[in-house]
Amino acid sequence: MFGALVEYDISLPNEAYCSGAMGVFWLSLGIAFVPSSGVTAAYSESGDFLEGFRSPAFNADAGTYLVCWGLVTFIILICSIKTNIASVILFACLDAAFFIFAASYFQLSYGNNAMGVILQKVSFFGDWRLMIGGSGLYICGFVDFVLPILRDYV
Repeated sequence: MFGALVEYDISLPNEAYCSGAMGVFWLSLGIAFVPSSGVTAAYSESGDFLEGFRSPAFNADAGTYLVCWGLVTFIILICSIKTNIASVILFACLDAAFFIFAASYFQLSYGNNAMGVILQKVSFFGDWRLMIGGSGLYICGFVDFVLPILRDYV
């Protein structure tokens, strides 16, 4: 969130929006999973947060939440097409990871725990992190080669 303010201060509004949106996502996801917030306890009849984590309703709602963030990231992907290839790769991989993570929660809500765990591992430990990290390094200027700007071709 602080990075979004700094990027906005140095006149990078697109990067500030993207950083702010991802900061809001991680903050809201973290709050939803903290037991003292009571979000998961609301999904159980006894008020136990672990029972709320295992409830089909919580998993379906978490999947829907991630689909919404996948759509937000897709809009950011469409808007970043005219910037550079690294941004497109970054948001395309992030978008795919959001939708795979949402699919894992939907599988858990249907009671298919084995497939849900496999999809969570794919979304977290797949090659997504390598591609997202590599694109982030390029965008931040840590890589010393030039990729074409897509606005010249679109």
